Amino acid sequence: MSKYEELCQAYAQAYSVSRRAMADYREFAQKFVAGLEIYLDCPVQLNHVNFEESGSMYFYPALTLYLDPRHPQEEQSEIVVVSIALESFGAGYRVTLYPWEQAFELPDRESLDSAQVNSIYQFIFEQIREAYVRGAIPLNAEGGKVRNLGWDV
Repeated sequence: MSKYEELCQAYAQAYSVSRRAMADYREFAQKFVAGLEIYLDCPVQLNHVNFEESGSMYFYPALTLYLDPRHPQEEQSEIVVVSIALESFGAGYRVTLYPWEQAFELPDRESLDSAQVNSIYQFIFEQIREAYVRGAIPLNAEGGKVRNLGWDV
């Protein structure tokens, strides 16, 4: 085998591992967002996903808030986006919520129905609610605005 073929083989192996890790991260993010939908009892979208060279993934769940959720009108709504970092550690994941830099460790990648995950969902709920209650988010009379509670995507 030539040196070049060895390099290509190393690239192919790294590519395979990287693709598998990205697929695992995406699957986790999709399941996490589906669980958040159930927890909040409202639609939550997985808007944007990006991967860092460091091996971290960032994803941005978004939900739409209405003045009256029984009669949703787009002109009287805001989209709230939360920034989440996902890092692999051992057999689990570390989930960090920004801008609060609140980290949660999930020792098992398959345990998305655990009390630990519910504590993450509860933290997200509380931060969104408190941002409005404290007036940290100025209300937009025109509606239809996107409010990113974390990083800009």
